Amino acid sequence: MNIGLIGSLGAGQTTLLAALYNQMRTNSRFGFKLHGSRNTDIEMSKRWKSLITQQRWPNTSKEIEKHSIELIFKEEVAEQLDFYSYPAAFLISESNDAFDHLNRMDNLIILFDSQLLMEMPADYVSYIQIIRNILIGFLNRIGDKKIFITIIFTKHDLVSHLEKVDFEIATRKNLADIFELLDTHSSSPVFSTISVSSTGNLSKDTATNTSKQDDPIEQLFPYNVALPLFVFLHWYIGRHLSDEENKLWQKFDEIMNMLKGYSLRSEISNVIARRSSIRSRILKAINFMEEQKKQVARKKEMISAVSQEIDFYTQTFNHGG
Repeated sequence: MNIGLIGSLGAGQTTLLAALYNQMRTNSRFGFKLHGSRNTDIEMSKRWKSLITQQRWPNTSKEIEKHSIELIFKEEVAEQLDFYSYPAAFLISESNDAFDHLNRMDNLIILFDSQLLMEMPADYVSYIQIIRNILIGFLNRIGDKKIFITIIFTKHDLVSHLEKVDFEIATRKNLADIFELLDTHSSSPVFSTISVSSTGNLSKDTATNTSKQDDPIEQLFPYNVALPLFVFLHWYIGRHLSDEENKLWQKFDEIMNMLKGYSLRSEISNVIARRSSIRSRILKAINFMEEQKKQVARKKEMISAVSQEIDFYTQTFNHGG
């Protein structure tokens, strides 16, 4: 699975990845965890430790960052996740190379800063227009490919409880063109909106790149950071589950076609015994079906666990969109 993250300068994609990895390094409630390469593990741990001990935000990436991470389900590798974090300069270029890279994604995550969506300074208006232009170019190039787009509102803890209604109104108004594009485009992308906070109680002072809190932070409280991944997994596994079940029925039809014209059990037994070519093909088909049945059962177990994860997040935090 290829997962791309794009956002304006300081939108929080580097922090979001660090928070996600830190939260899922150990087993989740329903059997999922993430396991990265040695370099990924060191880098993500260093970024998270810097947030906790030094109250400093990660440096903004100037190049495309790739992090290959295994999704583990019940102690077995379930999927390979390749995360690509794109720098803000990548957005501005709108080059063919940029679009070619984005077209490889299965999940495109677009990050919007909750505070800036409320305040809408002039440069953020320009950023939203850039995102819309990128989406138009991206959707026009993907053809029949199915893509899941996740719109994430970061730093949602900085929007006070009293501002929640105003935030929802501002979001609908300021992102109206983007929502309309996703709703009406001929490629019919699947999309979801989710509010997250990667740190929960650490707010950013952009001038000093430190937190606004003077007291040391013993523990940060991210919320919803894993929800975007589970929402995408539910869609992705569900699609592939249907494919696996279709393959199972296709193989069954193949066996039935090989035995067409033989109605009695004794006739079927005789043809299988005497014609080694048919016997070999049937045995291969049966072995294939057995393997497909295992994969279907595994994916059904995974999608059930993913549904439980989503239910937990939406019931606990009630911030999912």
